[in-house]
Amino acid sequence: MTATRQHDETILSALRLMCSGMNLSRTAARLGKNPSNLGKSLRAVLRDDLECGDDPIEIVEAYPTSLIIERRV
Repeated sequence: MTATRQHDETILSALRLMCSGMNLSRTAARLGKNPSNLGKSLRAVLRDDLECGDDPIEIVEAYPTSLIIERRV
């Protein structure tokens, strides 16, 4: 999937709103997006950031905790 500038702006707006304490459903409603699709997009961006090789702890701390899904091994 190729991201457009509008898609990037939506992701950034969603992250700002969620980091300020708004939940995913309210964020999606405010931005006029489907909550499921927005959540998938945000988690995809988080995954990409984690794969870039930077310190994963710093990356995770920059994202809303509601996007972090603990995996059980």
